[in-house]
This record gives sequence, structure tokens and C-alpha cells, in this order.
Amino acid sequence: MSSYRSKRRIWDISQVLRPGLPVWPGDTEFSFERTWRMDEGSPVNVGRMTMSTHSGTHADAPLHYAEDGLDAASMELDPYIGTC
Repeated sequence: MSSYRSKRRIWDISQVLRPGLPVWPGDTEFSFERTWRMDEGSPVNVGRMTMSTHSGTHADAPLHYAEDGLDAASMELDPYIGTC
């Protein structure tokens, strides 16, 4: 790891995804359901999450508000990393 990165601190501002997390009015609420359970005989635990792309902490891509804007996959990460 470079010395530049090793001297940086990361501040996690993420909200925990949980039932009851506030959403934009009319948007999809967060939910989690365990669909396969080892304690019920399944070889693995598996779950299903349902949520909006606007759930919890997020950054909107320009495409969200501009017809010709970039989608999130086309954006660089660097503008979102800075000095605290």
C-alpha cells in the first residue's frame, strides 16, 4: 500500500439499510427476507433485498436529473473522494 493511502482516514457516512428507513414519498421501501435457511435444512443461507436505488446513503448520477447526463457506471470515483 502506498504511503499516501496509508496516511488517509476514511469516514464512513453510510446509513444502515433497515426496515423503516426513510424513502422519498411513493418510492420503494427497504425490506429483507431470508429465503433459504440452514436451520430449516438448506445447505446455505440466502436472502432477498428489495429497495430503491435511492435507499440509504447514495450519490445521484447526473442522468438522474439531466437527460444527457452520465449514468453511475460511466462516472469516475475520484470526485467522490476528498479530504475530510
